[in-house]
Amino acid sequence: MKDTILCAIDFSDASMNALKRAIQLAVCTNAHLSVLFSYRLIHTGQQDSVMVFKKKMEDEAIEKFKEIEKKLINGQDVSRGFITEIGFMSDNIERFVRKNPISMLVLSRSMCSNLNDHKGISLEEFIGSINVPLLIVPN
Repeated sequence: MKDTILCAIDFSDASMNALKRAIQLAVCTNAHLSVLFSYRLIHTGQQDSVMVFKKKMEDEAIEKFKEIEKKLINGQDVSRGFITEIGFMSDNIERFVRKNPISMLVLSRSMCSNLNDHKGISLEEFIGSINVPLLIVPN
C-alpha cells in the first residue's frame, strides 16, 4: 500500500503553496496525495434548498480543483484524490486520519494559525492528538 500525504486547502494563495509542496513530496516519495477541502454549510435563507446549496458548493470546489490540477500537476505522475467535507477543517482532518493511514499532513502557516479556533486547543495539542508528522509551508 502506498503512503498517503494529506494536504488541507481552502483555495487561498497560501494553501496553494502548501499544495505545491505536497505534490512535490508525493512525486518524490511515490505517495498518494489526498487533498481535503472543508467548508461550512451556512445556508443564507435563499430560495435554494440546503441540498442544492451543498451540491453547488461541492461542484464549485471540484471545478476549482480541476483548474488547479492543470496548473500544478501539469503531467506529473502523482496518484491523487480530492475530498470535499462539510465542517471544521480540524474535525475533518481528525476523521480522515482515523480512517486512513497518513504518512504526513501538509498545511499552510495561515491554516495552522486558525485550525483549532473553535476547539480552543493549540496546534501542538492538535498534532499530538492525531499523531501525524506535519509540514508547515510558509505563506
